[in-house]
This record gives sequence, structure tokens and C-alpha cells, in this order.
Amino acid sequence: MATNQAWIDFAHKKSGYAFRPVYDPESDAFEFDGYLAGEGNKKQIDNENVPFISKTGTLLENAIPSMVLFVEKEKPLTNKTIWDAIMSRKSVAVLDEAKMMGAAKFRNTLELLYLDENFLADYFGDNIDIEAKTEGYNLIITLKNCASTILSGEIEIVTSSALKTNGNEPVQISLSAKESTQLIIPLQPQEKAMGKANPIAIHFKGDEISKSTVAMLDLPPAISVHQLLYGNAPKVEFPVTIHNYTAQTKFPVNVSVYKKDDLKKPVLQQTQNVEIQTSAFLQIHFDLKLNPGDYTVEVNALESTAKTQLGVGEAKGKNYLYEVDLNSDGINEYRMENDSVQVTLLRTGARVIEYIVKSKNDNLFFKAWPEKTYNDKKPFRERGYYPYGGFEDFLGQASMETHKIYDAKIIKSEGDFVRVEMDADYYGNHIKKTFTLYGNSPLLEVRFELTFKNPEANVLGPQPILELGKKHWTEDVFTVPTMEGLKEYRMRPEKYYGQAINAKEGWNAGYDTMEDISFVGAFPVSQPHFLHMWMNHPDNAEAPHYYVEFQPWTPIVQKTTMYFSYYIWGSGGAWQNAVDELRKRNLISVR
Repeated sequence: MATNQAWIDFAHKKSGYAFRPVYDPESDAFEFDGYLAGEGNKKQIDNENVPFISKTGTLLENAIPSMVLFVEKEKPLTNKTIWDAIMSRKSVAVLDEAKMMGAAKFRNTLELLYLDENFLADYFGDNIDIEAKTEGYNLIITLKNCASTILSGEIEIVTSSALKTNGNEPVQISLSAKESTQLIIPLQPQEKAMGKANPIAIHFKGDEISKSTVAMLDLPPAISVHQLLYGNAPKVEFPVTIHNYTAQTKFPVNVSVYKKDDLKKPVLQQTQNVEIQTSAFLQIHFDLKLNPGDYTVEVNALESTAKTQLGVGEAKGKNYLYEVDLNSDGINEYRMENDSVQVTLLRTGARVIEYIVKSKNDNLFFKAWPEKTYNDKKPFRERGYYPYGGFEDFLGQASMETHKIYDAKIIKSEGDFVRVEMDADYYGNHIKKTFTLYGNSPLLEVRFELTFKNPEANVLGPQPILELGKKHWTEDVFTVPTMEGLKEYRMRPEKYYGQAINAKEGWNAGYDTMEDISFVGAFPVSQPHFLHMWMNHPDNAEAPHYYVEFQPWTPIVQKTTMYFSYYIWGSGGAWQNAVDELRKRNLISVR
């Protein structure tokens, strides 16, 4: 928000509240609804009649900081009752080492209850510890009796209809003092469970104690494909990944290709019989022999279906590809060229560092490489965002792959297209990027394949870092087809800003109105969470530059090999012409 008042007004418009730090002189002139407080603010929170919130700690560090709210007995716990308790100061913040802050009436009551250890242990079910997790298709529940007496009760497991267990009957449990036990319960996913995070509730009910926890079985789609794809005739490489959620281990995978405007009769059908163990996945490769045109590809297996929007071009044009060490560091760069553009790839981060439109002799991307950042010698500098420039992708924040040297392989060095594959391993997480320049056109394709196992690496943000013309300035207009229509963005010389955008079509455009040069990036519109626009500014300590980013923040799916594609078209003239060219190639997807 541009101002504090704008933030307050926005919160109130959404029927919410605006809170400020206790000590923040810049906020003193505004009427906030309450405080954001920590341990150092205990004096103010205890003695000032102001609503407050204390933030919970992180699960990775310390989740102890929390708030206890006092609500009327038997009253349903809702958003309203929660906020009524906070806004009327019927709340106490509980910090490390049992420090508490809040109104004396409630703080003193909770301090007295804390002295009675048995009461709180019974009330909150502390005498039984329950941990639940999933491994493969098994639910693993660990129970520990922390009391000095026998604990008896039953375990009940509740799932949606998309996820079944071998038995729905409660499991009887009896634990001696300090005893632990472990239950392993097989889960049976149904087709509706695929491509979703499936919650599992675990309830323990004893004579005088009850406690619940939750686990999750996060599953990929049964079929993973590129949602948007391009290739030259007569053969298009088409990868498919199948995750087998069923008990059968041998089954067919069927591919049918239809003309885009005729989904009744396929123009091509192929079948491969595969063998995949339950809960495992396998990548399969199809070669689709097709004439130039616009197609829809449908993959069927295990009662599931996945579709691809496919464009096929003519095998024409003259491209060439060669290696060159531009900065004399012993690591070759890869240069792709045709009559329209000159593209330079770095193995460092597997990024496009230059995309030069030859008719304008202009690199549409911001580029800092090979220069180092001004604070390169700062301790642990590489752990922060480190600007190289070009087309890169955020993988974590700051990007865990920024400085990684990828293995590279030339697939095709000349002809109607040229192609380079780059791949790398991150602690057992594998990523492959394939760069292809097509025809005598500016069309550059970047294909991603990710086989990841670490759930915390959960979002991929492919991004062109744009600097149209000689510099990024107010003459540059950026256009996105939002759900409300076309929306334009320009930089603000005085500050940086960003926005999450819900796009109706899968593209974003930029146009330098003074130098008459444009950029369009295209991607499968339904795959990202949202399109993130970021206008950077020299005030950014890690990247003190003017440039703009458009990042389709895309979820990384585990337990499969997932795919994503991004298309770049840069040229002289208006951006509408570039969008038209991509649309002719069936590369504009619609939500």
C-alpha cells in the first residue's frame, strides 16, 4: 500500500482490522485498531487498553509464542468469537519460559492455572502425545502416554471419500505409564484424491481425555503432461509421467491427438503398455508424427485424463548453435541464432542471459552478468537474491539455483530448430531445462522437468527480468489480460511495487513506446497460482536496479515428474503483433 491510511482503509473495506507495531513513530498519526506485540512490549500491553496480537513462532524454530483467548463457555468458535475476544482484550499472549502479557484479569487467571500443572495437562490433553505422518501410502501414528498411570481409549481416523482406509472401525488402545506404540494404517487413494492435498484427521478418545491431530497425503495428478507445448513437424517429442495410485501394476497408456477445432475424431492414436508399482511413478516418451497445425492431445490411463494444447510448425528456417566462453572463466556459454534473434544461455543457473532482437540491436533482458554485485564480499552474500539478469527462475527465496553450474548437452546444433538441454541435482531434487529456438522466428521455448522430493521446495517462479530499450523507464508499458480485462502497468521512479494477478489468458506483454520494441511471454494459464508482477527499484539493497519481472508462480508437484513450459517472443513493433504470432502457433491458453 502506498500509505498507512490506504492500508487501514483496505483492511476495513474487507471487514478486517489493521494492526501496527507498538513502537512505530510513523504510525502515530493514524488510527490503527491494535498492536502487533512481542516480549519487549509487555509493559505497554499489560497497561494500555489496546487490542493486540502476538505472532506465533515458526514450526522450524519455535512455535511456543501463541495466544490464549477467553470466550463464553459452549459458545461456538468462529471468526467472530475469535476477533471479539481479541478486540475486547480477553486474550493473553504466552511466550517462552511461560512469560505472559495481556489484561491483568485474564493474565493472572492463566498464571494461576499454569501453577496447577495437572489441570492444564488434562484440559489440553498433554498426557498423550500423538504424532501422525504419511510415508508412501501408509499413515503412521505414534502415540505416547506421558502420564504415570494407564491410559486407555480408541483411535478414530476420518478421511474424505477420496481416501479410504482398510477399516473404518476405531482402534482400541491401552498404554502403560510412559509407554509408546506405533500404528501403520494403509491408505487407498481413489481417483478423486489425485492432484490434491488430502487431509486425514486422527482422534484419540479416552475416559477423561481426548486429543486430535491431522496428517496429509499430498498426491500428484495421476497423469502429468506439458499443458502447453510446441514442436516442428514431422515429429514432436511428447513426455508423459504416470503416478500409479491403484493396485494394478500393468496397464495401458493411451494418447489421442485431435485437431483443435474437431475433438470427435482423432488424427493420431498411440498406446504403450507399462508396468508401475503402486505409489510409484514412471516417465514415458511418445513421438507424435503430425503435420503443421493446432492440436489438442488427450492422455488416458487409470481412469484419469490429461490434456495438452499443442502447436506444430513447419520444419523450415535456418538456426545455428555454438559454444563460446564470453567471460573467460573456463565455463562455456551457448549461443543460439537465426535471422531474428541472438540468444545466449548460461550454464550458471541454466538461464537465458541475452535475448537480442537483431532488428533493434537490443537485449530485452536486464543483464548484470558478468559483473559481480556491489556487495559481493558481504558475508553469506550468495544466500540472498543475487542478480545475474536474463530469464531465470526463482526456486525458493532467494533462489537456491542461482549459482548452480548445470550440466549441458547440445541436442541439435543447426537446422529448422536448435536445442540445448541443461540439468542439475539439488540434494536429490532433479531439474532439467530444455531451450529451443524455432524457425526464422523469435520463438524461444523453455521446457521444465522437475522430479522433486523435498516438500519445502514447493514453488517454481520462471521469470523474464525485463529492461526494454536502452533502459527501463516510464515509457515502457506492460500489459496483462486480467479477469477484468487488459490492465497496464508502468514503473514508478520513486519506489518499487508488485501485484499478484489472476490472468484470463496465459501471456504478458511489454512495449517500449519510444524505441518501438516489444516482448511477450506465454505460459499455460491454469497451471500457476498467479502471475506476479514486480517493478524493481534501486532501493532494493540486494538488487539496486530498475527492471520489471513477471513470474508465473507455479506449484512444484511431488511424487511425479512435473512439466512446465514458457515461450518468449521479442520483436520490433507493437506487442499486439507478437501476441498474434503466438496465437497463430496455438501458444495462447485461455482460462
